[in-house]
Amino acid sequence: MGAVQGTIRADSTAADADKSNVDALADVVAARARLSALNRAFSGGGDSSTKFLVAVDGSEGADIAFAVTLQELMRSRDTLHVLHAFDSTKTKADLPEAMKPGPLKEAVDNRLMAQLAKRRYNLIWTDKKGENTVPFLTTYVNKLAREDAVARRTFFVAGYTGRKKSSSLAIHSAGKFCLPSIIVKQPVMPTKAQNTPTSRIFVACMKDPSNAEATAHCYDVALELMKPGLGDQLVVLHVYDESFNGDEVDAKLAKWSEHFAQRFAEDGIASSGSKFLPIAHPSGTPPRDVIVAQLSALAANYAVLVPTLEKVDITMKHVLVQAECNLVVCKR
Repeated sequence: MGAVQGTIRADSTAADADKSNVDALADVVAARARLSALNRAFSGGGDSSTKFLVAVDGSEGADIAFAVTLQELMRSRDTLHVLHAFDSTKTKADLPEAMKPGPLKEAVDNRLMAQLAKRRYNLIWTDKKGENTVPFLTTYVNKLAREDAVARRTFFVAGYTGRKKSSSLAIHSAGKFCLPSIIVKQPVMPTKAQNTPTSRIFVACMKDPSNAEATAHCYDVALELMKPGLGDQLVVLHVYDESFNGDEVDAKLAKWSEHFAQRFAEDGIASSGSKFLPIAHPSGTPPRDVIVAQLSALAANYAVLVPTLEKVDITMKHVLVQAECNLVVCKR
């Protein structure tokens, strides 16, 4: 009889813990919603502005990232900072004219003048003086972010590949920058009739929705980049082990679905088809493979990921490399 009572108490404790996790998520979501409302109120009734810091070097990958930032990510109140790290210790004889610091800066400035008011953009050309690009940019960008009082609303943007066709900066930025990073793989989406922008699909990949703070952060970062007025859709993807099943799991998933449905309605993205999507991954199949497959099946334009460690973990690296969509990596 004592053993049975012990089992009942253990089951009750587990159920209470699950309920506590769900309630914690609800509390964080509600608090974030109130904060968002205050932000909108203090910014004159509209969304407050976001900053984008995009790295350029004249390569095709960087040009795509620059174009996506300018034409697809920015909204009417957002600002753009364009960063280029050149090296004064090396000869420029082997560089194409368009990639040299002077001509590149002139070309970027001319393009921005044609599309943005001068107060909405800034060019940052800095000399790395022989230092390797990745560690230099990591230190430099983090320094800029720490000096900026509103860095929490700033995104670092980079092309997946640069001049050397290497993805090292993109992979590195996902784990080391203290800003959320947008890694651009896809070119600017084609516009619809009457030159109106095409709606986009954002997929927030959540390993464990019971981690309330990480879940709310991932959701908020996705929402920051969305344009609900254009019909952008948010899919909250939760991949879990299929061995975890039964009434408790079903109840937990139903509760999370209810919470997200409420948040979708509050944030004005329910009508676009935003949804909570739990997917069980078969035993022996790594979650990262399921995530990549789901991103493809959903025709995702942006995947939003949260690092589980200070460095980029194996799952995230796999998704960064294998996924065809653009990627948004939340900072810790």
